[in-house]
Amino acid sequence: MATIRKRTKTNGETVFDVRIQLAGRPTVSKTFDTKDEAQHFANTIENRHREGKKTYLDLEKILFSNVVKELMDYHGTTTIEKVSRKTGKPIVKEVSNLTSGGRLSRINVLEYDLGQYSIAELTHDRIKNYIATLLQTTIPPRANRKKIHKKYNGDIAKTYTPGSVRKFYYELKKVLQWHSLRHNYELNPNLFLQQEVPAGWDGKRERRLEADEEKTLLAKATPDFQDLIQFACETAMRSQEMVFCEVRDYNAQHRTIHLRAEIVKTKTSRIVPLSKKATEIVERRVKGKTKDERIFDCFTNTEQVSSKFYRLCYDLKIKNLKIHDLRHEAISRFFEKNRLSDMEIMKISGHTSFETLAGYTHLRPSKLVDKMD
Repeated sequence: MATIRKRTKTNGETVFDVRIQLAGRPTVSKTFDTKDEAQHFANTIENRHREGKKTYLDLEKILFSNVVKELMDYHGTTTIEKVSRKTGKPIVKEVSNLTSGGRLSRINVLEYDLGQYSIAELTHDRIKNYIATLLQTTIPPRANRKKIHKKYNGDIAKTYTPGSVRKFYYELKKVLQWHSLRHNYELNPNLFLQQEVPAGWDGKRERRLEADEEKTLLAKATPDFQDLIQFACETAMRSQEMVFCEVRDYNAQHRTIHLRAEIVKTKTSRIVPLSKKATEIVERRVKGKTKDERIFDCFTNTEQVSSKFYRLCYDLKIKNLKIHDLRHEAISRFFEKNRLSDMEIMKISGHTSFETLAGYTHLRPSKLVDKMD
């Protein structure tokens, strides 16, 4: 049974205290600014209790850390086996199935920051304040890091980019929605309403390969990285799409790769046609592998790819080049070749609008001049 009491605070403000007592449940008290809000809260708790559904009282007991643990258990792990290049002996390790697209690292950060709160305590304002805090948060060093390497700018502190904070926000939303569906309860409908989420992409990056940079990279890279660099420039596939595509996704007859929705950033599957060079790379890498093995199984995740590419560029004194820039390079080359229509390029790259695709089309002026004659 719920009781609502009007109360005047010391500063003169009027509030309404709700006190709810249900059989077999602990008493819960909550304060609201208006009587309507207080009555709505009381009615919701009592109705859901009668229907046998989870209520605010239940959600107060479920910590976000327990939600994350349940998510980890649900997805489980995958055993990865490969041969060490140094010793020639097999290496076996367990890897979480949430590694795609950096999900695991983001979930771990969310658990560290919000794990002590119950689901009921993850309110609209708390999430709003968390977004603002992340934008000013210094990225912590890895727990197992023994020293700060000169390649990583010494001991200069870095903060999360707006794009990274955006990913944290949507990861939190995805985890909470997954748990609510799994246990048949409703999240606060206003929880994610009108949140000021940072932009994911500012459209300012225009870096492409210059002069002999591609030749320089390939000359210094390992055979596996040579394949990845060339494959990215030929297909315009994202890092996570290359790292997690499997042998079964390759169609030798049609010379295509089917990118499954779960490994695509936009969660929309697509078919990528392969050039002769890309086909040669795939044919060489799938030889002797089973259908469930990954084509680029030499790389564990996208973070490893980014890190290795950074080191390679650092050693070669190539500045301001990221692995994702190879996707820019590939799409721009598609336009420069003048063999594909805009719609065909969008279909290959996976873009849903030409406005977004146009951000990648940094055509070389010399190429355009050639077409004028």
